[in-house]
Amino acid sequence: MVSLGLLLTSFIGAGQAFLLVFIVGEGEATEGFLAAYSLYGAVALLGVSLRRSLVPLLGPSSDAASFSERAGELISRTWFVGAALGGAVMLCSPFVAPALTSGSSSEAERTALFTLLLLGPAVHLQIRAGSVSAMLNGARRFPSSVGLYVLSSLFALASGALFLAVLGPVGSALGVLFGACLLTIGHVVLVRRYGLVTRPRLVHMADPAQPKIVSFLMAGSALGIAQQLTLTLALGVLAAGQGSVTLYAYAYFLGGLMSNISSYSVALVTLPDSVELITRSGVAGARRQLDTVSPFVFAVLAPLLLGFLSFGESVLEGVFGGALAPESIASLYALAVSLEPMVIGVSVFVLGGTMLLALGWRGRAVTVAISSLGIHAIALWSVAGLGSIAVALAHSASTLTAALLVLVAVFEFSTPSVVAMLVRRALPAFAMAVVFPATALAVGSEPSLWRGSLGLIAATTLYALMLVRLWPDVGRTFLLGFGRSRPGHR
Repeated sequence: MVSLGLLLTSFIGAGQAFLLVFIVGEGEATEGFLAAYSLYGAVALLGVSLRRSLVPLLGPSSDAASFSERAGELISRTWFVGAALGGAVMLCSPFVAPALTSGSSSEAERTALFTLLLLGPAVHLQIRAGSVSAMLNGARRFPSSVGLYVLSSLFALASGALFLAVLGPVGSALGVLFGACLLTIGHVVLVRRYGLVTRPRLVHMADPAQPKIVSFLMAGSALGIAQQLTLTLALGVLAAGQGSVTLYAYAYFLGGLMSNISSYSVALVTLPDSVELITRSGVAGARRQLDTVSPFVFAVLAPLLLGFLSFGESVLEGVFGGALAPESIASLYALAVSLEPMVIGVSVFVLGGTMLLALGWRGRAVTVAISSLGIHAIALWSVAGLGSIAVALAHSASTLTAALLVLVAVFEFSTPSVVAMLVRRALPAFAMAVVFPATALAVGSEPSLWRGSLGLIAATTLYALMLVRLWPDVGRTFLLGFGRSRPGHR
């Protein structure tokens, strides 16, 4: 259910991006918006990360009174964090906008400036909603929170479409702000049903423990923020290229979509169990949990990667054929394929980061985040001027390296055996997913949209049947639902 919710939220987010092309089109204003939005995404990701990073701080949900008290305190403390970060985005926007649009026109700079001014309050609202969502996730009430994220995304899409036609790309930012308002209001109303007070308490702002709590929050979200900032770095490298920022942002989004419905959803719903298991067994428990959950990630990820590799170009032509030139569609497909190794790296990065959070090693998380961001910066700037494909390949290579750093931070000298274990757990899924390129060969080169779609449906059906028959521990669990205990099934 969480994976479906994240899928819907991602597709709705894609709708917001697609509307830019269909209503406004490519251009300096569009690129200015996307450059500013990538920075907003990095800061607002703190709110999304809180849905996971706060769960270990809440403790076991079995002690309802202690859990609720701790949740109320953390929600109050994060209110001030969100207000500070949102205000910082607005105050720094006159200086940040020119840097994000370096080499572009004054129109792009103005668009970036107004986008950041509108999205500053949205940062605060996203962080507040994320802290409340963490309380629901810690209590294993996942569908309620995910449903609110889907509903608010729909509202942001509808309002953004209305304002886009009038205000241009800045209208999309206004839609995001309205969606964040609905998201926060919905979460606050929901948790009040459980008697939880979400008002900020000034006593927490003056509390000497507040800086320590803030450092915990930032450390717990550092990995996700560092990962999002890689997109900002990549777009900064490409900022002077006409159209390159738009295509790269869309290609990155396609990779993020694959991660959302595989590694992010599995990491989110298994985090409470990971906390309990790792509290009892430490690093050994982290390895057992990684061994248990990784097959489910790869079972979803492998068909997505090979399916897009085989049929992605025909699907992109069907979706963007009326908005992008054929050469732009070909470039978008090539960029998305070049970023596929990045998707694998992000999945391992997310799973390893979840184990790091469950272990409570926030110092190591910050070290990994800073180190990985440095690696990304060096890799991306080393290929500046070589074209967007070179940037995408460097992005993929640096993400795989960052994933390895996370595993080293968790498992230290046993990392090689953990990597070998992950490869073994991934091989069955990728072996069965070969059905996608095989079907693409049968369909023929450069198929039409309907032929490509039929081929994709046929390959997906065949893969699902193979998954159930050849890998029943995973395939039948997907069909029967997570959490059902049956002999021979995890």
